[in-house]
Amino acid sequence: MKSNVLKTILPLAVVAVGLTSAASTSSLSSKSVAQQGYQHIANPDSCNAVQQCDEGGNFNCKIGASSGSGAQLYDSNCVTPLKRSTNN
Repeated sequence: MKSNVLKTILPLAVVAVGLTSAASTSSLSSKSVAQQGYQHIANPDSCNAVQQCDEGGNFNCKIGASSGSGAQLYDSNCVTPLKRSTNN
């Protein structure tokens, strides 16, 4: 009788722990974080802080993004292009 209880409850407990840890992990990745956007410039200080990019979407974070013709903004190292959640 004792082994039947363990055979039934133990797998259910393992599945429950797995589901709760998976749910908590996926909810962390959906948060957007505001990040300062930097523009490449042609002087010894190769980056210039311009505006905040929220990193929560698929639109390129640009200066004057409503027109779409502005310069692309990058992370503080001026290497990784930043994204934003809205097109404007």
